Amino acid sequence: MKIKNKYHIKKRFFVIFCVLSYVGICFGQQFYHIHTINQEIAGYVQEKNDLIREQKNLQQEINLLQNKSYIERIAREDLGLIKPGETLLVPGHPGDMPKAKSVGTVSDNIH
Repeated sequence: MKIKNKYHIKKRFFVIFCVLSYVGICFGQQFYHIHTINQEIAGYVQEKNDLIREQKNLQQEINLLQNKSYIERIAREDLGLIKPGETLLVPGHPGDMPKAKSVGTVSDNIH
């Protein structure tokens, strides 16, 4: 009778161990799946925040480009445009000398 009882207890322990192992594996897989989804969500939230920041910067640039004085400043600084009658002064660096060009014909001096 004791041998049968020991076999029955070992069988019961084995079944309980298998069930608990299965439940543990299922929980582990679900935990990993949830963790992966949370990382993906965090990436999307970061991307959304970056896009919102970029949108704000672009909106500020749009607002600046609707300002005529800003457009004039950009035209003067970046494009080197001047108003009629103005003289453009280009600052030089100390020690830099412009390279002299030999004058051959009038067309050589026209830029």
